[in-house]
Amino acid sequence: MTRTKNTDLINEIKTISKKEIENPQALDPKILIPSGSTMLNLACSDCSNGAFVPGTMVNLIGDKSAGKTMLYHTMLAEVARRKRFSDYRLIHRDIEAGVVWDVESLFGSKMAKRMENDVKIETIEDFKKDIKECLAEGRPFIYGLDSYDSLSSEEEEKKKAEKETGYSGAKKTKEFGALLRGIVRELKKTGSLLVVISQVRENLDAGLYGQRFYRTGGKSLGHHCSHEVWLFKGMKLKREVQKRKRAVGIVSMPCVEKNRLTGKARKTEFPIYYDYGIDDISSMVNFLIQEGFWKKKGSLYTSSLLGIKGSKTEIIDQIEKENLEKELRKETELAWKEIEDSMKLNRKKRFQ
Repeated sequence: MTRTKNTDLINEIKTISKKEIENPQALDPKILIPSGSTMLNLACSDCSNGAFVPGTMVNLIGDKSAGKTMLYHTMLAEVARRKRFSDYRLIHRDIEAGVVWDVESLFGSKMAKRMENDVKIETIEDFKKDIKECLAEGRPFIYGLDSYDSLSSEEEEKKKAEKETGYSGAKKTKEFGALLRGIVRELKKTGSLLVVISQVRENLDAGLYGQRFYRTGGKSLGHHCSHEVWLFKGMKLKREVQKRKRAVGIVSMPCVEKNRLTGKARKTEFPIYYDYGIDDISSMVNFLIQEGFWKKKGSLYTSSLLGIKGSKTEIIDQIEKENLEKELRKETELAWKEIEDSMKLNRKKRFQ
């Protein structure tokens, strides 16, 4: 593998970024909250720096083992290392009690020390009390409700204890929708973000043309969120050990179905390894290769912008050794925007 000096081009990347920030007509990427994945950031905002606007709610819906909680924890880890978010509370309400991994090992000591997961949430009433206390404090926060499907209610718990029936899911949906109306307005005051994690349900009666997958929570949950992101589980990632192929991770495929920021529905993907987490660098490298921005000759790829040439594994290794992640993100963003620009109609504005 070889690498040539290309400092002028790398400096140009930094200049472009600065111009975008200073341009009042452009989106200021500094205000955005990162999703934990550069490719998902781009799918949500057309910006590599972040995905979500402070003061909003996000609905993250996913298959079993598609990476919902992994993505949320990676978001908190990314936020924890950015000075702009040093005042933010990082909250994870693990209703499912499903987190068993080593948080500090996967996400770093900064995130592990700041993440709050000590409050027990079981019912809608618990959630209402907890988040209202967070809002009343006046301090900005990122709050993950994991998950909506695991919430019950005091009435439901009472009927279970008395072995009665009659509590319907529709009633739970109505109660949650009424709660969200007030919460969303309050989020804007502190620039906080609420992430509601939901489970995918399959509609067995969908037929040939019906909607195969759905999530509970009713129209209210979909109406109040600024982004609705569906995570689907792709192929398993395998590595040969002792002459046998063994699973070491999965490919997660996010689909942005609702997007109040750009209005676009976009799909992307990123690998998740069991002992590493979301492989952000690989997801960007895969994108640049698949979209033809990195030229291939034989088994070697070339990034003229970064001045790197080698196999995919060698390039990733060089990026990590030379701390070129920032430059890689900018190259990926430029490539993403080139594709987006090529899809524009470029017609005369109708109302000018």
